[in-house]
Amino acid sequence: MIVAKQVQEEQLDTSLYTNKSAMLMVDWQNTGSAAKLDIEVNHLIHDVLLHPDFQLDQLRTFNAAQENHKADRAEAKSPLLNAFQHADI
Repeated sequence: MIVAKQVQEEQLDTSLYTNKSAMLMVDWQNTGSAAKLDIEVNHLIHDVLLHPDFQLDQLRTFNAAQENHKADRAEAKSPLLNAFQHADI
């Protein structure tokens, strides 16, 4: 699997991009979901990856499903959900 990824990266023409990092971001954007708009990728880079509090080492064991589950559990316990009133329209 690692060898296949290396071959895939080597096949990409890095001269088409500003630098290797730009190539990797565009490659990521264009794989998987088609919902990754340019504006969202720019937001990821400028507002997340380049944020002064962002630390790459903290993501070594990151798992999106686990983090979303934690957030969902916390949201379910939030008193804010009980503050809404339901009404028929």
